[in-house]
Amino acid sequence: MIIEALKIGAKKIGHSFGYDIKMHPIAKGNVGNNPVCFVHIPKCGGMSIERGLRQQFAGVDELRLNRDALIQSTICRLDNKPNNLDGVAKFSDLHCETITSLLGYELAKGQKGFISGHVATTSMMLSTYASEVDFVTVLRDPIERFKSNYIFNKLTNRTGVMSPSALSETDVLQEAWDILNHRRGWQMANVPTMTIVGAFPSDKAHAVNLQKTFIANLKRYKVVGFLDDLTSFQSRIHEVLGKKVIFGHRNATASFSADENDKTRVQLTEFFQRRDVQHKLESLCEIEMQNYLIAKETFGGKKHE
Repeated sequence: MIIEALKIGAKKIGHSFGYDIKMHPIAKGNVGNNPVCFVHIPKCGGMSIERGLRQQFAGVDELRLNRDALIQSTICRLDNKPNNLDGVAKFSDLHCETITSLLGYELAKGQKGFISGHVATTSMMLSTYASEVDFVTVLRDPIERFKSNYIFNKLTNRTGVMSPSALSETDVLQEAWDILNHRRGWQMANVPTMTIVGAFPSDKAHAVNLQKTFIANLKRYKVVGFLDDLTSFQSRIHEVLGKKVIFGHRNATASFSADENDKTRVQLTEFFQRRDVQHKLESLCEIEMQNYLIAKETFGGKKHE
């Protein structure tokens, strides 16, 4: 409460002098040796985790990579804005290239002590930088992550290029079923693989082929955590990176509480409980679930080399 009051007060003073003051957590003292790169997989508790890490590792002006700017950068590569799911899927493939290239650029500059955002790594990137940058990420049960990500996007996405969209006039449940049965649904289910290896698998066979790369890349990360055991993740950060990190709780989806949003959230929550939908999600997330379980077995809350 005190911090929020100070932030509001500082902003009001800034406004009175014609300045827009933005305040972001930074480390109070020595931030350590290697820079830390938090690779945020969507809907894996990232905002709370990012804030906790930032308070221990970020320096002045080391801001989170701007998601809206990244999306606009990808839009600029298109001939036209997507007007159907095929166009959205094409955008998502291009956006993967954008977020991978930007992270490579930030790492190559070598000027930051802390990098964070919705970015993606590749084998070459990790081979080049893992010895001098401490990569950190958090994984979540793939099906639960999918459902949370879908509902969040449906409530908040107003870009028109990343279905599901809050702007869509299609029936909420029809839109969801269409996406689940389109490549866009496959992409949403396989975001963790895309984030860790730098590309969406084209199909299930390709996803299987990428499994070894997924685990091999994670082994180059300094700390791999799991959303259902953040206590162990905190302990590993302390053990490996030498900083005690505290994670608050911030449910971004729950903050959208308008009546229409509540109705949409309930509709989708009930939709995802349908048996046919559950079977579809299990199929879409089959390889991601294998990856997740292998990762849990491989890292198991312990430091890895």
